[in-house]
Amino acid sequence: MIRPEDGSSTRDLTSGDLRAAFEAAQVGSRTGGSRVAISGLAVGRLLTAKAAAQYLGVPYTTLRDWAQRGMLPIVRPPDCRRWWIDRLDLDRFIERFKETGD
Repeated sequence: MIRPEDGSSTRDLTSGDLRAAFEAAQVGSRTGGSRVAISGLAVGRLLTAKAAAQYLGVPYTTLRDWAQRGMLPIVRPPDCRRWWIDRLDLDRFIERFKETGD
């Protein structure tokens, strides 16, 4: 089942719904991402801060603090207050902080 990431009521989304939500976020369709969650996991390369926090298994406030300190790069289109995090950057972030059992 596909459900909106913002927690609104669950319903089937059409490709038109996805396009409208993405354009409303002022990112545009050229990024190839989307703003929906499938079984709790976000789909697409760019994740909202909330979805990125869930991806890492940390609270939103922790993720926001890491981003503000420059530990985690963010994507912010011109003239837009919202910001996203690239899934590839999250994977690199995880790899950077892995510990071995030495």
